[in-house]
Amino acid sequence: MEPTKADTDPLSSLAFASSLEDELEEEVPLQGETQHARTSQGQAASSHQQDDYFGLPPHRSAQHEEPSRDHAVASYGQLLSGGSTWNSGFGRSQVEPHEPMGSQHVPTGAAGPGSPAPSSSSRAAATQGSLHVSVTDPVQREENGMLPGVMGKYMSYSVRTKTNRPNFRQQDFAVRRRFRDFVALHDLLKSTHRGFFIPPRPEKNTMEGQRAQPEFIELRRMALQRYLHQLAAHPVIGLSEVFRAFLEADEPLLSSLQWTQLTPVQHTFMEGMARLPRQLLGSESAIPNPSDAARSTRHTGDLLRRFKELRLDVRQEYQEQPALTQAEIDLRNERMLVEELQEKLANASRKAEKLVSSMEDLGNVFGDLGLSLIQTGLYEAATADQVGQYSDTGAAAKIIAADCKRVGQAAVNGRRLATTGAQAAAKAVPNATPPATIQTSMALSPLHDQLGIVPAVLKALKEREVALLTVHSLQRDMVMKQRARQSLVDDGQKVFGGDKGKERKVQGLQNDMATLEQSTSAAEQEYDKVMDRNHQELVRWKAGRAEAFTTMLDNIAKVEVGYHERMHKLWEIAASGFDDRRKQAG
Repeated sequence: MEPTKADTDPLSSLAFASSLEDELEEEVPLQGETQHARTSQGQAASSHQQDDYFGLPPHRSAQHEEPSRDHAVASYGQLLSGGSTWNSGFGRSQVEPHEPMGSQHVPTGAAGPGSPAPSSSSRAAATQGSLHVSVTDPVQREENGMLPGVMGKYMSYSVRTKTNRPNFRQQDFAVRRRFRDFVALHDLLKSTHRGFFIPPRPEKNTMEGQRAQPEFIELRRMALQRYLHQLAAHPVIGLSEVFRAFLEADEPLLSSLQWTQLTPVQHTFMEGMARLPRQLLGSESAIPNPSDAARSTRHTGDLLRRFKELRLDVRQEYQEQPALTQAEIDLRNERMLVEELQEKLANASRKAEKLVSSMEDLGNVFGDLGLSLIQTGLYEAATADQVGQYSDTGAAAKIIAADCKRVGQAAVNGRRLATTGAQAAAKAVPNATPPATIQTSMALSPLHDQLGIVPAVLKALKEREVALLTVHSLQRDMVMKQRARQSLVDDGQKVFGGDKGKERKVQGLQNDMATLEQSTSAAEQEYDKVMDRNHQELVRWKAGRAEAFTTMLDNIAKVEVGYHERMHKLWEIAASGFDDRRKQAG
């Protein structure tokens, strides 16, 4: 037998639920907040909106949307459990109050508080308008499966864009995108924007049975929308041609001309396997061209180059320490600090989740205590009726019944202030303050938001080291070619009249060295570019993290003050009954 609400909610198990619950709700209305609590809420609602993806979300009042306790507590812990929801990314993008849920206003080129000054091109772009992006209307569609006669299903989402930027073809338009289109967007950004802290995309669900569930579809929609908000808020990615093409390219995305023109040639693993024997036998050049040298080996399909760089990486790790510049040493030290920060953020996020859970448990204890006291008061009232209220026993029972009811009501309302589990809290109360657990989980969100960005930071810093490894590998090949050429020249000089075969080999080596020189130059330029991006993003991230944590601590303090002031008012009203009786007795 499925448990009913009365079985799970202690307040609903009261035999006298109908009349007494209304009386409890009217006894101490939740909207009767102290002036300080209202001021705190107003300040939080009107706090400075950060366009950076490290910002803290504003507290929305219950009249706009009152999130459920299950959603708030569950979403807070989904990052650590690997959930693919909106909070696995950088920070929450803010939604303006006058806009419908699901849309966001992103000023062009906004870098957020504390970010480095934008370049002249960014400042020029900042005057070009704004961008609103929303993900709505999930629809299940069918497509031909891998097997003949078998139809596959997928979810399609409407991505709506409202903008006044001149580089867009329209100001208000919508396209439909499926999840693999978001995957393609993320992969292309990683390929074309090396060194940037690219927000992590939502993970693909591995449980086939969950894809059609409404809860999963809504969480996926929120996650995809949040991902686009984070990209739009980035001062570089938000202005990129890749992001614009994703928003306005015709369907299907992967076959549209606008998208394919931006996609570099991708070589598969099988193509690399086919090239490898020819490279080893010398029938095909093993030297990467300048275009491939400026790309990661993951995107070139050159297995021989990948093996060389892997071997060099192992040798540098255990045998030959490369000569590094001071800037490179500083960035590698930064990476170690980020790894240490990741551990501390993970621990702090677990503690924050435990705090929210403890507050929920405390609220439930208040509810159980209030229920017990009210039931005790009912028993004492029944006893007074049986023995007579004018007898000593009846008079004492009547006093106990009144005290138990008053204190029990305070405890029940205390539960309503702390949690969302009470039945009375589920009713739409105009202008009601969200429960303390909801406010606390929202205030603590920067902890797991920052924990979500750390993998992207580490990947971007590692990408620079990979670019430097390519430079070292090409320089090593150049040294080997120079030695081989010099050896052939020396051997040819020992032969009277010269050695035509060795001369042809020397000429071939000279051609290879010329190509290597161009490829090395391209790889060095790519490394310098990735290093500059790492520096800029680190400054941006640190400033945003400091701003987010300062706001977080301020909001936590406001939540605690407001909650305890309202609790103080509840118990003050309950205690006033004892004072009145003492005055009457005196």
